[in-house]
Amino acid sequence: MKFSDLKIGVRLSLLVGILILLLATIGLQGLAGISSSNDALETVYQDRVVPLQQLKIVSDMYAVNIVDTAHKVRNNELSWQQGLDNLAAAGQQIRVNWQTYLGTELVPQEKTLVTRAGPLMADADQAVSRLRKIFEQRDEAALVLFIRTELYAKIDPISDTVADLIDVQLEVAQAEVATAVGNYKFIQKMVVGSLGGGILLAILLSFLIIRGITRPTAQAVHMIEELGRGNLEPRLRMSRKDEIGRLALALDAFADNMRDEVVAAFKALATGDFTFSAKGVIREPLHEANTALNEVLARVQGAGGQIASAAGEVSDASQSLSQGATEQASSLEEIAASMNQIAAQVRASAENATQADRNSCEAKKSAEHGQAQMQAMVSAMKEINTASTSVSHIIKTIEEIAFQTNLLALNAAVEAARAGQHGKGFAVVAEEVRNLAARSAKAAGETATLIEQAGQKTQVGVAIAGKTENALEQIVSAINKTSDLVSEIAAATAEQSEGVAQINQGLTQIDQVTQQNTASAEQSAAAAEELSGQAAELRQMLQGFTLRQGAGASENLRAITHG
Repeated sequence: MKFSDLKIGVRLSLLVGILILLLATIGLQGLAGISSSNDALETVYQDRVVPLQQLKIVSDMYAVNIVDTAHKVRNNELSWQQGLDNLAAAGQQIRVNWQTYLGTELVPQEKTLVTRAGPLMADADQAVSRLRKIFEQRDEAALVLFIRTELYAKIDPISDTVADLIDVQLEVAQAEVATAVGNYKFIQKMVVGSLGGGILLAILLSFLIIRGITRPTAQAVHMIEELGRGNLEPRLRMSRKDEIGRLALALDAFADNMRDEVVAAFKALATGDFTFSAKGVIREPLHEANTALNEVLARVQGAGGQIASAAGEVSDASQSLSQGATEQASSLEEIAASMNQIAAQVRASAENATQADRNSCEAKKSAEHGQAQMQAMVSAMKEINTASTSVSHIIKTIEEIAFQTNLLALNAAVEAARAGQHGKGFAVVAEEVRNLAARSAKAAGETATLIEQAGQKTQVGVAIAGKTENALEQIVSAINKTSDLVSEIAAATAEQSEGVAQINQGLTQIDQVTQQNTASAEQSAAAAEELSGQAAELRQMLQGFTLRQGAGASENLRAITHG
């Protein structure tokens, strides 16, 4: 089976499956590489990095702690007991870290160095034991001699051996890292190769699938476009067995049917032959169309005769309509002349009503202004009345002051009389003050009387002004009503004027329509005669159609054609 014979869904499934397999392969390779790198890193850390720390601790305990403790005890920087404690702690650290180191995976070179380090560590431990005894005995001379002759001789060899072991650890770690890097590069090349091969394979399959779809699809689109332009000759003629092949077969069959049946049917229809029939997909629709066209043409032929007889009737009616329209136009002219006179009188009435409305508005404004002035005058008189009341209160206050002053003057005169010869001058002054108080009281009384009279007159004036204001309000109200009535009369007169103008316009339009009706009636008469001639031509044209016999169509045709 060819690849192009596979169904489109199968081809797409194959492409997706290959991509999934490619992704799975790359993922497994990546996981394998990650696992290998992880193992290498764990080996480097556990067997090389951790032992480096352990060896450094062993070396430091020997070369630094023990030697430094001996010197500090000798220099009295540490006590003998502190020296013993430091030696015990250093020995514990050396044993623990050395045993842990021996538990890691050792390469042959490491084993050789470890074998060599055993006796050296034993000698160093013996030297440390002798140093411990010197600390216990607190023998300074022995300590100085031990540091000078034995300490460095026993410690330095083990320090050198531990340094060699550290160098071996670094070399082995470097070699293992290089091996891990090589594995990483190998896995990287495998992943890149797999990815490149998979991409090329996916591109190839995609190209084949796309080309297998787009090329025949383009051919099918071109064929459909040609069918749309009226070219029924192009064919696809594909031998494929997929969905596109089935589509091509269907399009070829459709084009054959269009060419053999549909076009032939329309050609027969163009020649006026309504007896044709088809066998394909248009058989039923074509049969229904033939039946409908036969019946329609039969009815059209029947209607032709009726049109011819009706044309004469239309001509007679048009003549009568023309004569009536002429008489109607004459009557309308007389009515229009009368309406023009009425319109002139209504316009004059409207202008007079408008002028009266303006005069009424001016009178209304004047009355309102007078009312406002009267209200202002009433307000002013009320204020004067209020001021008079206030002045009356002030006069009463002055009278009370004069009365009090008179009492004081009497009291002063009495006191002056009691004083005898010495109070004569004061008595004269008191008499003058009493006279002035009496005169002030008299003047205040007269002023109060005048003000009271003025207040009474003011109240009378306020009452009269109030009545005048009420009268002005009634006048303003009457003027407002009159103004409203005049405005309504002006508006009604304007509306009457507009109505008369519209009636004149309507009469003009009716006159125009009547004139048009007259002309249309004459044209209708001419058109009726022409219609009769065209009906005869229509009968001749209908005789050129070939209709099926039966179903009443041919009988109608013969009756109308020969009628």
